[in-house]
Amino acid sequence: MRFLAAVLMLWMIGSAHSSDETISYGCNAESYREGSGFDSSLGYVFVDLVNSTPVSLGFDLYDVSPPSTGGPPVYGHGRCLNSMSAAECFSCLGRAKDIVSVCCDLRIGGWVLIVGSCYMRYESYAFR
Repeated sequence: MRFLAAVLMLWMIGSAHSSDETISYGCNAESYREGSGFDSSLGYVFVDLVNSTPVSLGFDLYDVSPPSTGGPPVYGHGRCLNSMSAAECFSCLGRAKDIVSVCCDLRIGGWVLIVGSCYMRYESYAFR
């Protein structure tokens, strides 16, 4: 059932954009339990990457969830092409978040690259 939902979500997301767009993604093999606190930390990082990357220097932001989320730390990275506007970056990262949320549901790490536009990654460990 989850697979069908992921396929349907990707079809819906992809149908609203040009057919020449290339999307790549990958997921950590390990998963987390719903309600473990990881989901709260991940939600914080997703919101912060989508909202803060478009206003950060060079559209490039590394992030970590604060202890106040109540879960383990989640690390994230958002990046957009410098040639994009802040609004385009915001839109692209929102789309990237939607894709990685569906494709890497309940995974402790994942990334998505919308070729020629933006990139988003999250993990349960620090990276650069």
